[in-house]
Parts: sequence; C-alpha cells; structure tokens
Amino acid sequence: MGLFSSSTSVAPPAGPDKHDVDKDEVIRSMMHELVELRQRNAELEQGHRIAVGARKSAVDRVRELEDILRLKEGLFDSLERQITLLEKQNTALQLKEAELAALRHEMEEHPVSESDLLHRYEQLAEIFDLVKDTLSCPVCYEPFQKDEAVSLMCGHTFCKPCYTSWEQRSIEAFKLSPVAGQYLGPDCPECRSADVRRGRIRIWSLEEVVRLVDRAQRE
Repeated sequence: MGLFSSSTSVAPPAGPDKHDVDKDEVIRSMMHELVELRQRNAELEQGHRIAVGARKSAVDRVRELEDILRLKEGLFDSLERQITLLEKQNTALQLKEAELAALRHEMEEHPVSESDLLHRYEQLAEIFDLVKDTLSCPVCYEPFQKDEAVSLMCGHTFCKPCYTSWEQRSIEAFKLSPVAGQYLGPDCPECRSADVRRGRIRIWSLEEVVRLVDRAQRE
C-alpha cells in the first residue's frame, strides 16, 4: 500500500441542485418584473396627476369662458337697451324738428308783429294774474303752494298753514267752552259751515293747476 493510500474514499463536492437553480432564476425574473411594475405604476401615477391637473385647468377655463360669455350677454342686452333708447330719442327729435319746421313755415306765411306779440303777452299775463288770484288763500291772500291746498266739503279751499292754525284755535276754544259734548272738528273759516266736520276732500284738477302755476312762476 502506498503512503497516501487509505481505505476511506472521499466523495467529490456535489454541484448545485438543478431545482435550486430554477428557483433562483424564477426569483430574479419576478424581481425584475416587480421593478418594471413599480416603474410602470409610477409612470401611471404621474400620468394620472398630469391628467387631473389638466382636467382642473380645463374646468377652470370652462368656468372662465362661461363668465366671459355671461358678461358679453349682459353687455349685449345693455347695448340693445341703449340702441332702443337712442332710437326712441331719435324719433322724438325728428318729431320735434318737424314741429319746429312747421312752426317756422307758419310764421313765415303768417308773420306776427311785435305789437301783436306784446298784446297777446299782456292778455296772457292778465289771465295768469286772475288765475293766481283765484288760487289764493282767502285768509292770508297768498297763492297756494304745491301740495298745500286744503279743500273742505263746503267747497272752500285754504292753504294748509292757515287751516291748521284755524283748526288749532278751534280746538283751544272748545277746551275753554263750558258747553259739554264731543269735539267734532272745526267749521269752515269762510262760511262757518259745519259740514266740513265730515272730512276734507282732494280736488285733483285744482292741485294740478296749482302745480302748473307754481312751475310757471319759477320759470
């Protein structure tokens, strides 16, 4: 027997099991797929964020355009109203111009002398003075002012300050009177009629004439 001979034989080292090799390969493949899936998921999330941002921008833009459209519609309505008003004013102006032209034509065909104009003015002034005197308070003799005429059931009319003063004096006189009874209101300062105690009346035509006279005096 040789020096290195031995009765015990040593087995050569065993190589990797084929099953283990396949398993590692599968794991590496799955890890690679997982990385790719994560990358793909990140790309999808990024795309989703971009899409959400784009959608929000689109919604904001649509709202902005709707506001602009409403503003334009309002401006268009306002412009239509202005055009309608201008058309009415233009029509009224044309009518006035036609009236003025007709008046000028009439004056050219029928001229009025200065003496005739003066005479007509004096007549109108006299009529105006008569109307103003008629529309004066019989107590203070001042012309009625706008919304100051008080008409009674008997038909007489006074200015509001005078009738209010008369009414106050009537109340004070009733308080001092020894005659018992219920106060029914003052009588008429002009005719002493007791019918006025039923109340006052409004004569619209009288108020309109007073208004016209007041305006004529201011002009």
